[in-house]
Amino acid sequence: MRIETRRPVAATPADVWNVVSDPCVIGALSDTLIVEELEPGTKPDVGTRYRALLRVGPVPVGGNVEIIEFDAPRDMAWTTLTGVDHRLRFRLRERPEGGTWLTIRFAYDSPGLFGGVADVVSFPMVRSAIRDLLRHIVTRIETDSTTP
Repeated sequence: MRIETRRPVAATPADVWNVVSDPCVIGALSDTLIVEELEPGTKPDVGTRYRALLRVGPVPVGGNVEIIEFDAPRDMAWTTLTGVDHRLRFRLRERPEGGTWLTIRFAYDSPGLFGGVADVVSFPMVRSAIRDLLRHIVTRIETDSTTP
């Protein structure tokens, strides 16, 4: 299943990047995503690994992930190493009228014989969780950029 959601952000791509380039910061902004460093003190970059769990209803689902793309200030993406197969990408693009388009792309595949059924059943909850995550990120960035 694939989900893409996008919102304008009243901030520069560099300001947005400062938030979305660190998976632990992203996880701290929302109750839908839990992110923990696997190697404490490691800076985000290609090859850095985390434990990432997305709350689907009351159940956190996910596994260990590795950053596979880290192109400041445009793209950060991770993919799973263990657990439920998923890929997450943050895409930043400058808006001609000012600010930044922030896009989240999320894809996942549930394992097993009934994985397809689980994907269809969970899709509305996963889509809602990704939209909530984007909303929390945008709110944080815009609140921080208006604070003196």
